[in-house]
Amino acid sequence: MLYLEVMVDFKNFRDLRALVIHPNGNKDDHGDDHISLYLRLINDLDRGCSIDATVKFFIYDYKRRVYLVILGYSTEECIYTVREKEKGFARALPLDDFLSSSNGFLQNGGCMFGAEVFVADAIAKNARLSTLNENTNSIYTWVIEDFSKLSDCELSSMFISEGHPWRLQIHPRGWGTLLNSGLLLYLIPDDTSDLTNGRKFFVQVELRIKNLQNLGDAVGTDCGWFMTPGSGYGIRHLLSVTKIQNPQKGFKIDDTVIVQAKLNYMMKVDNV
Repeated sequence: MLYLEVMVDFKNFRDLRALVIHPNGNKDDHGDDHISLYLRLINDLDRGCSIDATVKFFIYDYKRRVYLVILGYSTEECIYTVREKEKGFARALPLDDFLSSSNGFLQNGGCMFGAEVFVADAIAKNARLSTLNENTNSIYTWVIEDFSKLSDCELSSMFISEGHPWRLQIHPRGWGTLLNSGLLLYLIPDDTSDLTNGRKFFVQVELRIKNLQNLGDAVGTDCGWFMTPGSGYGIRHLLSVTKIQNPQKGFKIDDTVIVQAKLNYMMKVDNV
């Protein structure tokens, strides 16, 4: 079974949604060997309309009689638009943990999933769209020394691309449900004043961990809207912790790792 879609009726919520479960992981979203959970908007949105939502996912633990709450770093803030009607987590829970008898997620072959949604009113506004860049050749390189001594979360120096300041954020040992599993790498805006008065950016970013023995880089691409301070986009499992620590794999030499970011496409939207 590739995925299961279950209609969900939320009280006082006019937009119909479906809880989408990939029991073997959504491979198209790098969810291999994990349970993937999403909340999909079924209703069509009018052009120029978006819905702000805060979403939590739950998996019931029968053994401990509590819910495992899937939040990521914090409560997941979702912006549903005409083109982005599904939000969630590709790697919500490792499949081995879900199936393990030492945990209580399965009982008599059954399991229980849930979702909680807080929704602000949908808003439609006129906007001005500006394409800032496409297929740029500008690449930011971050040479990380003493990689094994990094804290759980580190920020790169600020760099400028298309006149706007950015930083890379790295979690070298993973985070949340991916702790000690995979390296996380994100692009975040350095100056959140760019995101005031309804301004937002759409960015496609290519993130790369260089292989220092020319055995093939680890590369991933992500895209999305930068709409609120603290927003970021990137790859939640760009490279496994085991692989980056293995000297034969070539991603770390003399405790140095090289990371690169390239903004392939960028456009700006201003409310008018």
